[in-house]
Amino acid sequence: MQITTHKRIAMKTHQFIFLIFIFASQNIILSQTHNWTGNGGDSDWFNIANWDAGTVPIETSTISIVGNVTVNISATAEAYTIDLNNGATLELAGDLESGSIITIHSGSTFLFTSGTLSGSGIHNDGLLKIEGNQSRTFDQTTVTNNAQFLVTNSGITQILSTTINNSATGVIDITSVGGFLQQSTTSVLNNAGWLKKIPDGINQFGNFYLVFEINNTGIIEVQEDQIFLMLASAETFSNSPEGRVIGKGTYDITSTFVNEGIISPGDAGNIGTLHITNNFSLNGGGVELDLAGTQAEEYDQIEVTGFPEMDGYFDINLSFAPQIGDEFAVITWSPGGNSCNFPQFTTTAFDGMVYTFETFCNSNDVTLRVSDITVLGIEDITGRETEFYIHPNPVETDGSFVFSSEWITSEETTLSIYNYLGQEVMTVDGFTSNSNSFQRGNLPAGLYFAQVAAEGQVIATTNIILN
Repeated sequence: MQITTHKRIAMKTHQFIFLIFIFASQNIILSQTHNWTGNGGDSDWFNIANWDAGTVPIETSTISIVGNVTVNISATAEAYTIDLNNGATLELAGDLESGSIITIHSGSTFLFTSGTLSGSGIHNDGLLKIEGNQSRTFDQTTVTNNAQFLVTNSGITQILSTTINNSATGVIDITSVGGFLQQSTTSVLNNAGWLKKIPDGINQFGNFYLVFEINNTGIIEVQEDQIFLMLASAETFSNSPEGRVIGKGTYDITSTFVNEGIISPGDAGNIGTLHITNNFSLNGGGVELDLAGTQAEEYDQIEVTGFPEMDGYFDINLSFAPQIGDEFAVITWSPGGNSCNFPQFTTTAFDGMVYTFETFCNSNDVTLRVSDITVLGIEDITGRETEFYIHPNPVETDGSFVFSSEWITSEETTLSIYNYLGQEVMTVDGFTSNSNSFQRGNLPAGLYFAQVAAEGQVIATTNIILN
């Protein structure tokens, strides 16, 4: 039987309307949000009764988990975005792929125990925690940490084509043996905050591998009896001019080490011995040293196992008054050194005096010897007691000078800033109690001196440490 043209058109119209209905229905499903209710009576991600949509989230789902609840992923899960709010915890013990960002808000937790996390990445303003000795992988993702990233009892975590950005407010606490390892991929850690290897409270010694590229503009710390192993031989461990590498433990470095920042045994104000194995290369960077006495345990030291390349400078912080001829073996090495290129003289101030240290590069150590002591601001003949210092000190970006305002009686008061070589790097005219702020601008990290002069006469001097 032949179907008329009119009937064919009608059938096609109905089919078209039906297809539109199906497509629209699918779009409604695909665009659904999934809010956690917990009405299923358990913490299972895959229990449809736990979601207000009555379905398990899929790759385009926008997910919200709010409140003091815990949600567990034990198999393969998908999502587009995930928001953890108001104390919520999401535990990943399976595989999770997100099309966009997983956001951990303040007070909430993402616990990664095993499986694979892939997708656009994690934005952490709460707690990102890695725990457990099972297999675990970050795969082609970006982790941005603005709060706490805790690695505990974790073993090895694979980091595949992944970027970890630890922001200036971020802290990565590693209290575990194990490591972050890339395999046949390129991954990177960009640290602008604080990366720490600290004891786990159980074992006396602990080592942790960081086998990928590392760019440091913040602080990397290894505490006593702890070891960071930077063993990506094809990658670079770069400590930028703003970066600090500190601690009393050990850095084992076979990565290409490029140091333009500060290396500080212990840290400023904290005496310690820092151990470095294999690659130690200053590349124009600085060594910050605290000297509190002439005995070995009273001043900072760096012990190198390898062939160090030393082309840099010293920042010296004194907390006692040494005598001419006092010596400090601040860097030692074995079996031998490749180069030793420091300024011949380094000066620092303490208790109204300027101390000059001469540098000696010996066969297995660098020794500083006190060669000269002079009165600080010898032009100062006023004999008046003055209060003059900067707060805070060390300075990050800016600070304020504190001083006895009664001894500034002239409008022609000048504040001058000098670097550790005695070169004037900044001058501020009209320095008064109403104009006493300090902005570091582009000044690099290091030790500086601030000197106030009025009517051509030096009134007071203080030191400034720029982090």
